[in-house]
Amino acid sequence: CCISGFAWDAEPQGKENKLGSIDAYITDTPENKDIAIMIIADIFGWTFNNTRVLADHFAKDVGATVFVPDLFVLLFFHRLHLRMLTPYFTASYDGEVVPEETLTDPEKRKGFDIAAWAARNSKENRGPTIFEAARALKQDLGFKKVGAVGYCYGGWAVFQLGAK
Repeated sequence: CCISGFAWDAEPQGKENKLGSIDAYITDTPENKDIAIMIIADIFGWTFNNTRVLADHFAKDVGATVFVPDLFVLLFFHRLHLRMLTPYFTASYDGEVVPEETLTDPEKRKGFDIAAWAARNSKENRGPTIFEAARALKQDLGFKKVGAVGYCYGGWAVFQLGAK
């Protein structure tokens, strides 16, 4: 996974709302209410500024409503466990995401256990939430055209969505 990089200096323009029962960042344009794009976030999650700015760009460029769902929701016990054991995670009500500082802080990158994170966020653990979000776009919200894009961690999910 991509745990080094940069953070864009831009202000997201969308809003937080629900996609079915899932929290999501949502950004849209008034031009077209028939097209939806779901971004499956990387390990930095749905609150990562870069992901939200990218969603805004897609909405404007394509003329679609773009959703970035919170796919890393944790159970209370796991949140508590992570808070006690490691300073390298943001384990909050919003879910398990790798903090933005990991992009630029070599010490945080060294302390990040990607294998353990991947085990907690396996296809079996996150797949049902991803499919629930995709179903909500068509069934609950009635979008006629639905696309998905995933970066790094999100790539496998896009392949799974396409196959089903």
